[in-house]
Parts: sequence; structure tokens; C-alpha cells
Amino acid sequence: MTCEEALKLLYDVIDKEASEYDVKRVKEHLNNCKDCMSRYQFEEMFKIFVVDKASSQSKSRQLKSSILRTIETSERHPRRITGGPFRFGMVVAAAAVALVLCIVAAFSVAKFYRHRVDIYPFEKSHMNGVVSNINPALSPVTDLVTARNFLANDMHYNFNSDISGLCLIGVEMEEVLGHQFVHLHYFDGTDQISLFIGHAEGVDLPDFEKRVISGVEYFKHVCRECQVIYWLENGTISIAVTENKNVDLTPLIPIDDYI
Repeated sequence: MTCEEALKLLYDVIDKEASEYDVKRVKEHLNNCKDCMSRYQFEEMFKIFVVDKASSQSKSRQLKSSILRTIETSERHPRRITGGPFRFGMVVAAAAVALVLCIVAAFSVAKFYRHRVDIYPFEKSHMNGVVSNINPALSPVTDLVTARNFLANDMHYNFNSDISGLCLIGVEMEEVLGHQFVHLHYFDGTDQISLFIGHAEGVDLPDFEKRVISGVEYFKHVCRECQVIYWLENGTISIAVTENKNVDLTPLIPIDDYI
């Protein structure tokens, strides 16, 4: 991989996800490089970058513009660089080391970015509910009729809120990522579990592992704070969230509806 290729690949990583083949090439380059600097600084730098990108696209555009200018400069002057007595090759070699590390770091935090944008809002909503219900065993069920009417009339989805081993302690309508969801709060005697039900269209939850139970597909993701599963049924998406990573969330899946 040449320095220009590394530079262009970094642009691709920032602008869009590169292919698995690109990931492999970059990692091979990194493994063969004897002058690599510490990964930690670049990983931290890219974590900061993806957070900034989530909040402001202008910062992303500025970085991409800078990369493009460097690519154009290297293509116009492949053997020299102005502003110093050093050979261009040595300068580019040093820059390439940093670029390769940045690229690999970008891949290593790609899931961090996608989690923050697409999954974390559901976790945050769940944890806000846990904080608000100080004594969940005594919390009243509210708006259950409204929620059922929304599911039945707007989504043509007949939902049974009675789940064995779980106590329904709260119901509310909530907007997450611009989509309307019914948010049901359950309590299993120890932990709270949130169940979000809404239209599946436009909801993208990446990096989930596909699993099957009783012939029904569902998808699971475990992160630092929570475990999350979701399943699809007749145009709806159901998303279950809990902070206890050892709790089995599959009892929430209405297996009988698929038979």
C-alpha cells in the first residue's frame, strides 16, 4: 500500500465504511510496519472525532477537505515537498505511518460511532426510566389502553402485555430517533426491562448478532452498559433493553405469533 493509497483509504473511512478487503490490507500494512507509533493516541483521537461527527457535520467536512488537499499535493509533487530540506519520501513515509494507524483506529471505533448514533438512544431512554421509577414494584401502569390502541389501529399489531415472570410497571408513548414507539417498562423482581415497539421502516440497528429461537429470528447486541435484542414482525420492530447482561430477554418474543 502506497502513502497516497493510505491517504485515500482514510478519506473513504471517514466518508463511508470501506470494504473488509480494505480493512485486511490496512492491518497487514500495520503489522509489517516497524516504525508504528502508539495506537492509543489515535484511538482516542478517533473517538473524539466520531463524537464530533455525530454532533456536527462541518467538522467532518473540514477534515475530509484537508485530506483531499493532501492527496492533490502528493499527486502533483510525487518526489518532493516544499517547505523543508527533507526528502518527500521520508516525510510521506512518516505521514503514512500515522495515516495507517488512523485508518485502523477508525475501523476499531466504527462500532463505537454506530452504537452512539443508532443504539444508545434506546439505552438512554431505558436508563432514564430506571432512574424515574425509584420503587418499581409500586409504580402504576398508565396509558396502556392508549398504547394498545396505537399498536392495533396505527400498526395493525395485537400486543399481549402479559409476559410470564414479568410485571408491567409503566407504559408511555415516546419518540426515539424521530420514530414513535410504545415504551413498556417491565420489572422481573430484580431488574427493569424496557420494550420498545414501533414501525420497522427507517429503523437501523447495526452490529447485531443474528440468532434463532423456536424457528424465530432475533438479533442480539451486548455493549458496555446494556444488552439489547430486537425482532421483526409484520412491519413492526420490537426492541428489548436491560442493564443486566445475564437476563434472558427471549421470553418477550411472542413465539406463538409466528406459528
